[in-house]
Amino acid sequence: MMLEDLDLNSLMFFLTIFGRELPRILRDLELTIEKIERHPRGKLWLEKAVSLGVAKLEEGIILINWNRLRELRRSIREALEECLR
Repeated sequence: MMLEDLDLNSLMFFLTIFGRELPRILRDLELTIEKIERHPRGKLWLEKAVSLGVAKLEEGIILINWNRLRELRRSIREALEECLR
C-alpha cells in the first residue's frame, strides 16, 4: 500500500483518541458500543476504526479485525519507508 492509499485522517484519530489505553481497549473481549461512546470522542474513534476496517459492529458489540490491524501496521511501515527515500 502506498502512502496516498492510507486514510491518514482516520488513522490519526484511531491511534490517538485513546492514547496509551488503545491496546487495553482493543483486547477487551466485552468491548461494546456503549462502553466506547462513554468517552467524549469515542463515537469518532469508532467511526474511524470501522472506516479503516479494524472494527466491525455486531449487535452492540465491537469485533476487532486483528488481521486488518496487522495489514494496517505493515502499510504504515511501508508508507514511512517510502517517505524516507
